[in-house]
This record gives sequence, C-alpha cells and structure tokens, in this order.
Amino acid sequence: MYPEGATPEEVTKHSIDLSYALETVINKHYDSNSKDVLGELQFAFICFLIGNVYDAFEHWKKLLNLLCRSEDAIVKHQTLFSNLISILYHQLSEIPADFFVDIVSQDNFLTNTLQVFFSYTCNPAVDRTLRKKAERFKAHLTKKFKWDFETDPEDCAPIVVELPEGTFVD
Repeated sequence: MYPEGATPEEVTKHSIDLSYALETVINKHYDSNSKDVLGELQFAFICFLIGNVYDAFEHWKKLLNLLCRSEDAIVKHQTLFSNLISILYHQLSEIPADFFVDIVSQDNFLTNTLQVFFSYTCNPAVDRTLRKKAERFKAHLTKKFKWDFETDPEDCAPIVVELPEGTFVD
C-alpha cells in the first residue's frame, strides 16, 4: 500500500517499509488508536488457538507482518511496539517451537518476520528502553526455540555468477 500518485521511488520505499500501510490501517479502522491493532492481533490469536480457526491464524500472520515491517512506525509508536513484544512473549509461550515451520519449505515465517523487526529496533532513533526490550526478547527466543536471527535469509545472500572463460566485467 502506498499513497495515490506515488513515484516509483516512493512505491519501492512503501513496499519495503510498511509504516504507511500501518498508519493507514490505524487511522481508517481504529480511529487513530494504535492500541486497537494489538487487540485485533490478540483476538485473532485466541480465535486460532482456542477455536482452531485457520483464517484467524492467517490474519494474525498478516497483522504481525504489517507491524514488524514498519520501520518508521517503530520510532513513532514506541509504546505500541513495546506492548507488541510483551504480547508476543506470552503468545509464543502457548505454541510449540516447530509450529511455525512450513512443512514444504522448512521456512519459519516468524523468524524471518522477527529478524526484520529486530534489525529495525537496532536503529539509534529507537528509544533505548525499547531497544533493550527487543534485545532481551530476541535472546529469549534464541535460547528457548534455538532460532537464529543473525543469519541472513537465503534470498539476501550474494549470487555467484560463473562467466564463460575469457569474459571480463568492468
């Protein structure tokens, strides 16, 4: 989601940093009350966990992705993201570690999403208290679930291209 009439550069920016989409959702659906998005996140999780509603799990994943990939919003809504960490701490204690692994690809969407979130919370513009809380949460997840947040995802790894012999690149 990006503003109407956005330039290609702005479209790219808003595709990487979902802060504009998050702000739009908060303003449009929650009367500018950012706490309500956390309430919906919790409700979706409970509907999935207790009611076994798979659509609620998919909704939870989408909301979590939106929150965790909103770099500029982390600076603007620091209380929201501090509360998000607390909520995730309690939610993740209810689910086995291997639950989030995609059976086909062996890819854990949650570690990928949280890896982006933790990289955003390292920003010096982020309040020191939130940075420390994120670091403690990251250490907790690493210890409890043995999740590795330091290794770059495969799609971020450099690509080695073999050139035919005698071909040179400037």
